[in-house]
Amino acid sequence: MFSIGQITHTFFPNSVTGARFRNICESSSKEANELERLCDLGASELLMPFDQFRAAATGNYSLSNAESLAARFGSSFEATVYRLATAHPALAVAGLLQYRQRKEEERQAQKLERQSFLFPGVIKSGISDPPKYRRQSCYLSEQCSDDFTVRWNKSFDPSSVIYRAATSAGVQASIEVLPNEAGLSGRLEAIRAPFQRENAHPEHPDVLFLWTADNDV
Repeated sequence: MFSIGQITHTFFPNSVTGARFRNICESSSKEANELERLCDLGASELLMPFDQFRAAATGNYSLSNAESLAARFGSSFEATVYRLATAHPALAVAGLLQYRQRKEEERQAQKLERQSFLFPGVIKSGISDPPKYRRQSCYLSEQCSDDFTVRWNKSFDPSSVIYRAATSAGVQASIEVLPNEAGLSGRLEAIRAPFQRENAHPEHPDVLFLWTADNDV
């Protein structure tokens, strides 16, 4: 099980003066996700060693191969998707997306809702920008420069295959440019995450994605 690999959390002991530990930051915050990403990377090395994973993938770096690889290495589907990117021999990006607003937008919505309750008919609650699928985690292959990183909170356009994957069964794919600074077109695969976090949107589930550059597929 991938959870066995989470012993890497013990590498980051709790600290009252720290800035990224679970007991002093929200589970969905940027800091918490950075810590989780470090632990996932460590767990991947324990369960899915780089060379062994590449040999097992046999060149098939696709979400369609994730379930088979997960069964072979005893890892979670989600962790295997991330490993498909980090072990990819060329340009690849993977991650988890969650349907939500930015934190400041959520706080503003809550503030307006409280105000409208106190002053009904005077203040109208509402948010101008609707929720979108936003980056929760991001994993890059060794060949990727920092420009390929999908920044924290960055959203995917509603026309993206990501939204179709949220409401459809199986892997969905299209040719797209990621919302990053690379500006490079590639094959974007997406699938509804088998494991849904407690704070996942009830109607728009978390989505996993894997992107590879056009000339690498």
